[in-house]
Amino acid sequence: MVAMGFYIEYEAQYLLGLSNAYKKTGKAYKWLLGVYLGYIIIFGLFSGIGFFATEISIQETASQKIETIEANNQERIKQLRALIDSKSQIQVQEYQDNNGVGPVYKQMQREIDSYNLEIKELLARSKTTVIIDKKAQAKDMFANLSKVTYIPKELLIIIMFGYALSIVYIALTIKPMEVDLESKNADKSEPISPIADAKGIVIGSEISRQEPVQTEKNQQEPAANDEQSKFVSYVNELYHGIDDSKIKSGPVELNGLLKVRKNLRGIVSDRKCQKYKETLNNWGAIVTNNGLNSLGMWPKADIINKIRGD
Repeated sequence: MVAMGFYIEYEAQYLLGLSNAYKKTGKAYKWLLGVYLGYIIIFGLFSGIGFFATEISIQETASQKIETIEANNQERIKQLRALIDSKSQIQVQEYQDNNGVGPVYKQMQREIDSYNLEIKELLARSKTTVIIDKKAQAKDMFANLSKVTYIPKELLIIIMFGYALSIVYIALTIKPMEVDLESKNADKSEPISPIADAKGIVIGSEISRQEPVQTEKNQQEPAANDEQSKFVSYVNELYHGIDDSKIKSGPVELNGLLKVRKNLRGIVSDRKCQKYKETLNNWGAIVTNNGLNSLGMWPKADIINKIRGD
């Protein structure tokens, strides 16, 4: 139950962050915000009411038990005092008839002493704190919540747990698992047969990793300055492993900002990373959410073109 609660909270925060991202891009976001507000009402409000209703119920039970014990004690004290008065009268009569203390007188005195001791114990017991087993009552929070809201207990259980599962499946539907069939098909492609040059030296797959031959157009383009290079490195690390085509169907989760900073340690300073993040936010290229990964709103290629001034 604890693990489920944390997971539902994570999914709810994701839906809230996604609604904020949709709002900034002009997409329909109110339904996502409505799902989150429903989560706050059903879990935050209902759970809070159920908790306080349970605590109040426990206190009321304790007060009722104390009042019952106190009433019984007072009734018994009243009876004992009546018995003491009766025994005292018998004592006086016996003392007068026997002109002194006799066996009956002593017996009456013993009974009177016993009654006084019981009265003393009852008076002390009425001041003792009544201990109640709270654990058994706290388990039935839905029953106490039902008393307050006048909603049947069974219906409350269906609403709360049903809504919890709905949040999970809504979030999973919005961000399904991505399956890259193109890369799998590429892995199955036939390998390139090695060829030899005029000197008999074998040319293998290393040729694919060689730098492309620069055309006349490329040679005429000015090289990016150091600041642009660092900015591009930050964007490449932020979008590492993410296909630009995914953004066409909606925002995508980017790599974590802390992870990006760590990977760029020694290449781009933390201050520069913070500056680049704020710049991308101002452009609307990404949306950062507290506690969640940032969302990419622009394809990486568009961001790099803007950095280079294309």
